[in-house]
This record gives sequence, C-alpha cells and structure tokens, in this order.
Amino acid sequence: MKKIELKLKEVLSITIQIRNALISTEQIISELNQRDLEDKIVLLRLKGEIEQGGNSDIKFPQIEEHAKSKGVYFILKNTHELNTKEFELEFEVKNSENIEEETIKIYSEENPSDLNKFIPQLMNALSLEKQEDEKNEIFNNRVLDNAKKLLRF
Repeated sequence: MKKIELKLKEVLSITIQIRNALISTEQIISELNQRDLEDKIVLLRLKGEIEQGGNSDIKFPQIEEHAKSKGVYFILKNTHELNTKEFELEFEVKNSENIEEETIKIYSEENPSDLNKFIPQLMNALSLEKQEDEKNEIFNNRVLDNAKKLLRF
C-alpha cells in the first residue's frame, strides 16, 4: 500500500450584500476583481433584501464567465438569503363582486403605464392549467407563447 498525497484546492468564501439587483452584476464583478481567484474554489454568497429589480436581473452567466477568465477552478453561488422586497397594495375595494377589475383599476390609477391595458389579458393567459400528461416544458412554452402574442413580442 502506498500513501498518495492529494493537493486540495483553496476555498475562497465571498459574501456580498445586495440591495439593487440592477447594478449587482457590476458590484459582484468588482468584488471578484479585488480577489485572487486563480485555481480556487469560490463560494459566492449573496444576501440582503432587493429593493430594485429582481433575482433575474443578476447576470450569473456573465459573473461566471468573468470568474473563469480570472482562472477560478469552480464557482458556487448561494442566493438563499437574497430576498425581494414585496410590493404591497393598500386600497379599499368597494364592490367585492368585481374584485379583480377594481384592483386592476386602482393599481392602474396609482401606477400609470401603457402596459396596464394588458393586465386582464395577461392574467387570463397566465391562468392556464397544465393538461393531463402534458410535459412541463410544453406547458411553459404554451403559457409563454400566449403571453408573447398578447404583448406582441
């Protein structure tokens, strides 16, 4: 029996507080630039409450590509402690029979946008139910296709 010594990779743990997801990609890349990533396993932990944007605004493929260009051996991201600030609507509904219509009307008045006219149709398109024996991917594509048609994408 022969003892073989294994060289272990150095682990670098980086924790970043995120508030604005719209600029977080640059923030993360800037933090990575300050570190020596060559041949290291990087544990990237993102935490905080996002006040602007959402998790989807963080461009993880771009971050991973940048880390690879810096010679990282492997990068692992953890977004478990990253939360999105919930949007709350406070208003009084007078007619409970048409609660959806009244909610949309009040929201549209408080948040004017050209896209508000699509809210009822989008709610309808997104309320589709998955058919029996329908694969998830096919169902997702069907829902997205309906939404794209409505928004004329």
